[in-house]
Amino acid sequence: MNIRLDLATITGVSLLGLFLLPLQSSGEVITFQLTMGGDQSVPGPGDEDGQASGTLTIDDATGLISWDFTYSNIADPAAMHIHSGAAGGRGGVAVPLNVDTSGGTGTLIGSTTADATNVAAILASPSDYYVNIHNADFRPGAVRGQLGD
Repeated sequence: MNIRLDLATITGVSLLGLFLLPLQSSGEVITFQLTMGGDQSVPGPGDEDGQASGTLTIDDATGLISWDFTYSNIADPAAMHIHSGAAGGRGGVAVPLNVDTSGGTGTLIGSTTADATNVAAILASPSDYYVNIHNADFRPGAVRGQLGD
């Protein structure tokens, strides 16, 4: 079997490959730095001296949301969520985040997968979303931080 490729064929195949590249997953990973405090909780009050900080990362192609937070001066977290709501406002749960951690005491490290609709909405307007850490002492939220300040 003989296969003959001339320069025009090779060029054509190469150009076709360039046109097909955008059809492959072109996911973007976005990382948000958060600083959370009880003074940001709505309705307040949150935990006055409570604080947390770290990163929340969203992969828009896979819907993978991962986080790495440290917290202090709050009771053990009972729940954590991404909520809809601009600064000073509040809203419903957009994405539940678990409080199981792969780190030690004072950390919240984990991941979950969210549906494409929620991921797209969050990334389209991150300042309209926040992370809230809840505990038994502060059920509406011990500490809070906006995604897109």
